Amino acid sequence: MLLRLRSPSGSSSVSLDDSATLADLQAKVHELTAIATERQDRFPPRPLDSAASPESLLSSLGLTSGDTVVVVEAAAPAPAPAASSSASVPQKRAASPAPAPAARPAPAAPPPATRPAAPASAASSAPQHVETDGGFLVLRQVPDDNSCLFRAIGLVLSPGETDAAASLRRVVAGAIQADPDTYSEVMLGRAPADYVATILKPSSWGGAIELAIFAAHFATEIWSVDVQTGRVDRFGEDAGFDTFVLLVYSGIHYDALTFSFSPPSPSTTFPPPNLDFDTTVFPKSQSDMLDAAQQLVAQLRAQHAYTDTATFTLKCGDCGRALRGEKEAREHAASSGHTSFTEYDG
Repeated sequence: MLLRLRSPSGSSSVSLDDSATLADLQAKVHELTAIATERQDRFPPRPLDSAASPESLLSSLGLTSGDTVVVVEAAAPAPAPAASSSASVPQKRAASPAPAPAARPAPAAPPPATRPAAPASAASSAPQHVETDGGFLVLRQVPDDNSCLFRAIGLVLSPGETDAAASLRRVVAGAIQADPDTYSEVMLGRAPADYVATILKPSSWGGAIELAIFAAHFATEIWSVDVQTGRVDRFGEDAGFDTFVLLVYSGIHYDALTFSFSPPSPSTTFPPPNLDFDTTVFPKSQSDMLDAAQQLVAQLRAQHAYTDTATFTLKCGDCGRALRGEKEAREHAASSGHTSFTEYDG
């Protein structure tokens, strides 16, 4: 059994026998982190049974190879070591060998570098978190650099990966090449080879096709909440996955949502600090997280922190031409080769 361990001292891998017990895991955690067994505290989303015996097999507690264990040091010794389970059963990130097709018609990836900057209000005045049971659901903003979808997915499903955006683009390319029947020219809106070549470029941004592929690849549902309408698009919902992640979509930009026990500190860096102790993947039973997401999105909507891509006004940074909506921007990019656009109040 191979587990991933996260603690205040960093991340590491833990290899245990398939017959390992809770006591074996606690001893290994102590060896790697110097946190005494009685001070090993557990984190959501799915804590182990606090009454579990140290002799309980990890497999009987729901832990399987590939799971992530998050451990912090309690402020004071727990009353009984057996009640101080060191682990939670969080973020399953097992790869699925074959991607599922998109649950709804999905547009092909747009041409490179046609995305305007996100609305200033989304970055400056939008609420950063909402309080929920036991903590805070936090809006984790990602750079507006044409890779926002990939960075948002990397933040919740590949945390700590140095160049998650690039590797996730390769995941998409591999999935399309491995399943030409599903990802046909009709599905993609262009020749598969052309689509693959485009999506591998850092300047190309993704959409529903990519989200469906990532849901299958990580065996986790992806719930994307639209700021303008409040609509929730669920990718992988018919595949029987038992976990989900949350994204926020503003019309031209994706951000991620995570759960934190403490209010987030102001930060201008990406990824944000102390993300190791956020919960990024939730069990399907934890519906209160979606309720909190809708509450946060409603506040964003009230601040008009979204872009209506059918009517927004753009200016070409190359020639200064005024344009209205994504359709005109695409047509102008195709006819002129210009790729720099910014949003303005027209």
